[in-house]
Amino acid sequence: MNDLLLDRTPPFATVTLNRADKRNAITHAMWQGLQRIAAELASDAALKVVLLRGAGEVAFSAGADILEMQQTVSDPQRMRVVQQTVLDAQADWERLPMPTIGLVCARCSRARTSQPAEPNCSDR
Repeated sequence: MNDLLLDRTPPFATVTLNRADKRNAITHAMWQGLQRIAAELASDAALKVVLLRGAGEVAFSAGADILEMQQTVSDPQRMRVVQQTVLDAQADWERLPMPTIGLVCARCSRARTSQPAEPNCSDR
C-alpha cells in the first residue's frame, strides 16, 4: 500500500496520508514523498487548490511516527537528516502557488484551548 495518495482532478488535487492503521503518522519516507508531490503540484498550472487529508475517520495525522523516531533518535546524524527533510518538505508546501486546505475529518483539538472540536467533514 502506498502511504501517500495523489488524486488530480483539475482544478483540485487531493493528497491523502494513507496510514489509517497508524493514525496517519508520518514517516521519513512520507516527508520525502511530500517533497516530491509538492514539486509536482507546483508545476501543474491546471491546479488551483490542494486538499490535504488523512485516511480513515480516526485521525488526520498523529504527527511523527513514534516507532521510527525511537529507532532514529540513537543516531544523531540520521536524526539531523530526518529533521532537515521535515523542514524542507514544510517549506516546499508553504511555497506552493495555490492554497492548501487541510481536511480534518476526525476529532481534533482547537489551537491554544485543548478543547475538542466536533468533527466536520462534508464528504462522509
